[in-house]
Amino acid sequence: MRIPIYNKGQGPRVRLATGQLSQRANSSAFEAPGKAMASLGETVSNIANQFGMAEKKAQAGEAKNEAISNYVPQAQQLIDNPKSSTVSGFDIEAGAFKKGAIADIDSRTDLTRSQRAFVKDNLSRAIDSKLAIGRAKVFTQQQSQRKNQAQAAIGVYIDEAVSNKALRPEIMSDINNLILDANNDGLNVGWTIDSVGFEIDKREILSETTDTNKSISYFEDEKERTLKGEGRGKGRSASEIGQLANLYGSHISYLKGPLTAQAKVDAENALASIRTTGKGADKAAAAANALRQTGQYELANDVDLQASVAATTFDVVDNLTFASPKQISDQRDILSSQSRAAAGTDLARQRELEVSMFDKAMTRRKELIAADPASYVVENFKRKFPNVSDPTKGPTKDQIITAQSEMGLRGNQIKVFTVAEVNTFSNAISQAQTPEDVTAALVAVGGISSDPDSPVRPEVEAAAMRQLRAGEFKLALNYVANAPDAPMSKQLLSSAQPGNIKISVTPQNRDLLNEQVRTNGEVKKHLNSMLGGLFVDFQGDSIRSAAADTQGMRDARQQHIDMISNLAVFLIQEDGKSLSGDNKVDATNIQGYINQAATVFDERYSYIDTFPNKGTSLRLPKYLQNDADFIEKRLNLAVAKLGVDDVYYRSSPYAKVEKTYDMEKDQYLTEVKTGFGWIISSDGSQAILVDRNGGAVFDSEAEPISKSLSEILSIQAAQKAKIAENENQPPRPDAEIDAFDVETF
Repeated sequence: MRIPIYNKGQGPRVRLATGQLSQRANSSAFEAPGKAMASLGETVSNIANQFGMAEKKAQAGEAKNEAISNYVPQAQQLIDNPKSSTVSGFDIEAGAFKKGAIADIDSRTDLTRSQRAFVKDNLSRAIDSKLAIGRAKVFTQQQSQRKNQAQAAIGVYIDEAVSNKALRPEIMSDINNLILDANNDGLNVGWTIDSVGFEIDKREILSETTDTNKSISYFEDEKERTLKGEGRGKGRSASEIGQLANLYGSHISYLKGPLTAQAKVDAENALASIRTTGKGADKAAAAANALRQTGQYELANDVDLQASVAATTFDVVDNLTFASPKQISDQRDILSSQSRAAAGTDLARQRELEVSMFDKAMTRRKELIAADPASYVVENFKRKFPNVSDPTKGPTKDQIITAQSEMGLRGNQIKVFTVAEVNTFSNAISQAQTPEDVTAALVAVGGISSDPDSPVRPEVEAAAMRQLRAGEFKLALNYVANAPDAPMSKQLLSSAQPGNIKISVTPQNRDLLNEQVRTNGEVKKHLNSMLGGLFVDFQGDSIRSAAADTQGMRDARQQHIDMISNLAVFLIQEDGKSLSGDNKVDATNIQGYINQAATVFDERYSYIDTFPNKGTSLRLPKYLQNDADFIEKRLNLAVAKLGVDDVYYRSSPYAKVEKTYDMEKDQYLTEVKTGFGWIISSDGSQAILVDRNGGAVFDSEAEPISKSLSEILSIQAAQKAKIAENENQPPRPDAEIDAFDVETF
């Protein structure tokens, strides 16, 4: 059996020489093992030596990398932030740094001499390579500094040459020598002797611009000479001449700029004054002359033209201050026609301006009216009529309304008060503590009169209330002002002021309360006096031609319901109760608080609710309560006297001449007489006839049939006077009506 011998990687495998054993041994058989052992020992020794060498090499490489990673960044820091600005100085710094780094390696006891030599050699090369970069950088910086110094010196020389013409030849010689020396040193200073001369010319021009004694004409003349190749333009290239001329031109513009700008501002202000007041023609002319002095001839001529057109346009517009839309349209048609006729003539520009200025004036007029129509009327009234006895008072409220109406405003567009007056009123209302405070605020603004003998006209009062109600003047405050002495007015005011209701009212409680208010008898009667969508409603909307209810009317009714609900809650609060919790008011007692709150209607109004249309009632002021029967009789009589030709009826499927149409009209008249009702107008002056659907009944002219309460009361007064004449023969009740025929209606 052959037994292999392994050296475990430490040399070649050795195989022993063996043979057939005999009684006589061969000496080589005994020598072979010894030789093999000797060879193995030598191999092991060589391997150990190789490992030792490799380890030292690895240690040296590690130390080298460590040294480079440590000292090369430090060398970079030295390059980035050298203490010296010269190459020699940098070399001293670099040498000291390198010497220190090598010394640090020499001091290491963990390295052999050969390892230290290896590390120092590699580190030295790395540091030298890095420091070479630094040396070049310092030199470059030196050159840059030399260049900057040379350029600065040239700049000083140029300034001296500009300020001292007598020494200019000597200075130019010095500059030339400096440029030559710089070029020899490898410095590109960016100057030639020619470019220096050109720069001196430019700086001389700039120096002259600081001389306030030199006029615009001086610079204009010099610019002209330069462009001709004379003066500073002599011997210059086209490009250089252009640059010098531009310097002159810039300064000329600079000098003219403020003058031109001011002239433009003056012109615009003057034109604006002419357009708005008709005054300012003299200022416009002065501005045009100033523009001509600065060379703005076309602009000056345009200012003259605009001033002339503005003056004529003002006169036209001023005559239309309170004009109707048709009058304005007619005037524009005239101007447009004149403009078209002038096309292609010398008057074309003028006619175009007339139309343009007119349109702008009308746009401005429209904006002013939309923003504050009352203020527009007041201010223009004072302007146009300055010689009235007391111009500070301006127009009356009647005049304000009339003017707006003539200007084409309708309904809610008409405003009695200016925005400033409304703001003052709103502030006063917000601070009202008593019903008298509310009344005082209305009197102060002119909504009502404090003099019973000189009341505000119903139309004015209605428009005033409509405008104020659209703002901060709540419905409850309106009712307070209507009857400040009424028993419930103080509590009504308190219920309407923010923060006065302190008990909690959940949305569910509010809904339940509103529903009970809606079904209350007094509330229902009042709501019936403002039902429908075809008549003049409580808020003054115009009469409509359809029977449908309107959102405005629904909102108005809901406001009344909310007013009564809030008052009821306030009364509950005054009783020390609430709508929830331990102090919750008994459900059976809530209606009592609602009834108490609803007395605000009975305190102010009486109602005629006996017309055939039971869904309507005629609301009358409380002071007419005793006259209600007479008013009702006269209104019933008016309906009874209506004939088929007294009402307007239109049936779209049939022509007016057809039989079917006549039958429908007769039927409609019958329905009116059997199902009519009467509704009060928003200003309280008119009773408006409505049909069974709550729609307004129109007369043959398609106007709502209405009866004036004042006329009815006049009939009553006349009747009473006639009765007084015949005291011994008082008329029968029926005769009261028969005494006056229906023609009075």
